[in-house]
Amino acid sequence: MKLNGDSQLGGPDSQKKRNMRLPIDEIKIDRKFIRNIDQHEKQSLLVKSIFEIAHGLNLNVVAEGVETTSEKALLIQMGCDDSRLPL
Repeated sequence: MKLNGDSQLGGPDSQKKRNMRLPIDEIKIDRKFIRNIDQHEKQSLLVKSIFEIAHGLNLNVVAEGVETTSEKALLIQMGCDDSRLPL
């Protein structure tokens, strides 16, 4: 995280707090993170963590560019709310 001026992490002017006030209700995970997710443990852990954080903030999570049924199955198991499966 990059801090400007005299902002402090967690302080009233931090970028983190400004972002928390954004009116968002959905997180989209790009295909770059989804591709071959069923074959890479670290990649899978990263995406699962994104789901957990987003769901903790009551946000819907969409996985874009899902290309295989095994990718989709893993994403559903992780708690994916929607996937764009072009099969």
